[in-house]
Amino acid sequence: MAIHHRKLKSRGGQDQPSNLLYIHHECHNMGTNGVHNKVAWATSNGYMVNSWADPSEVPVLRPDGSLVILLNNGGTATVMEGD
Repeated sequence: MAIHHRKLKSRGGQDQPSNLLYIHHECHNMGTNGVHNKVAWATSNGYMVNSWADPSEVPVLRPDGSLVILLNNGGTATVMEGD
């Protein structure tokens, strides 16, 4: 497993729970489908965050298809359809 910064440190990302994801090492940056190689896909699914965005406001797509906001207290908040 790898700790991934959704808003890259080079873009001002910090070590806050809303900005961090545990992802499989191969999915992180080693494979051709890794988040660092598929930036548009990763951004559209919340795995990467633009430099102007606040990670605590950008939902993440979970493997079960649900969307959650990662909270800085370490919890999550489910995003309801239409939000």
